[in-house]
Amino acid sequence: MAVINSPQIGIARGKLGDAVYYRSKGNTNARGYNPNTTNRRTVSQQQQRSMFSSAVKFFARGTQNLFVFAFEDKRTQESDYNAFMRYNAKRGIFFGPEQNENPAYPALGDWIMTHGSLPRIDYLRGDEGFEINLLPASGVGDILTVGQLSALLITAPEWVPGDIFTIVSIGSDSLVGSPASPVRVGSSEPFWVIKQFIVDTTDGTQLDTLGLTFMVDGMRQYLKYSAEYPAGIIGIEGFAAIHSRNVNGQLRVSDSTMIYGSSGNTAISYGKGDTWKDIVLAAWGSEQLSVLQGGVAQRSSQAFNPSVIYSLGLPADPSTMDSTTVVILAQVTRQQVFDHLKFITSDGVPLTPQNGTDNVISWYLGADIIVSGLPNIVGNDTFMTLSTDDGASYDFEIAAITWE
Repeated sequence: MAVINSPQIGIARGKLGDAVYYRSKGNTNARGYNPNTTNRRTVSQQQQRSMFSSAVKFFARGTQNLFVFAFEDKRTQESDYNAFMRYNAKRGIFFGPEQNENPAYPALGDWIMTHGSLPRIDYLRGDEGFEINLLPASGVGDILTVGQLSALLITAPEWVPGDIFTIVSIGSDSLVGSPASPVRVGSSEPFWVIKQFIVDTTDGTQLDTLGLTFMVDGMRQYLKYSAEYPAGIIGIEGFAAIHSRNVNGQLRVSDSTMIYGSSGNTAISYGKGDTWKDIVLAAWGSEQLSVLQGGVAQRSSQAFNPSVIYSLGLPADPSTMDSTTVVILAQVTRQQVFDHLKFITSDGVPLTPQNGTDNVISWYLGADIIVSGLPNIVGNDTFMTLSTDDGASYDFEIAAITWE
């Protein structure tokens, strides 16, 4: 490689003869042109592409919403994007071309949002929202305003007046699907909410305007955050809490990682798994995968068989399943539901389906009806509200609901 500093060439860029000129660190550089380069599609290259894609999409979405991914160890010549990718390139789910290009498809991952020297805020997903454990374990009465919370925070050595507390929450109206896809694409782009306050004992702002509620549970005191998504956001929730401070013009931050509710965790777990990875690699056109499949892979990562969503966690006692809904991610007939929808017990025994009246299907274990439902097509999906004998006593659980 040659370094060109001549006034004649100056800021040359692009190809000229057998040389390609480009700028780097204030210099105009030249390298030889290779006309025989190819876009190889090996498994390792396509796997790297699929993981990079989700990280790139998440970074772009964050910056579009005016969020700054802060990393105290960012190098002098390093961009914010490069610092983000250094930490997150391999922390997302596998992304196919459709997920990359569809704006409604959320970029899921265990994203590191900030990294620095301030103590990390402890936060987790609770029963009624995200819970933030940053308060001392002693009774102090009701905390209703930012000023009251600030007065409590600065009793701890890690907080000082002027510090900034930031909440980042994300909602997506995608739904978890398994085993065919980590998410069912929703109707709108992921929705970001960013809220902040400055530690100031005179601030009369009500905490509830920030979505925060002061909670006491025995000796434990914490803040509960309830997301304020639009009504249509019913699927995946993500959350992070960040402590930051300006010191002589330098930004100091705590470590923070995006966490999710159960739907998001299920989607990420599947989205990092081998089954989904193989589908994504086929969609990118991986050479080795194409050979194994007997030809050039053309399968789309959106072209999957019907899959099932159940609104409660599994395994579950059948009595708890009454009035809940099974969603089949396809338009299917009652006969197809009868043939393919399987309820599997914790002992690995599938329930036996039986024809019922008025197109109701009932699934039996021995001579007993365990669960029944009437499939109905709504839009592109099939919905079936379950009914069970909630007065019955069961000595087993439903461990899985699958489409086979």
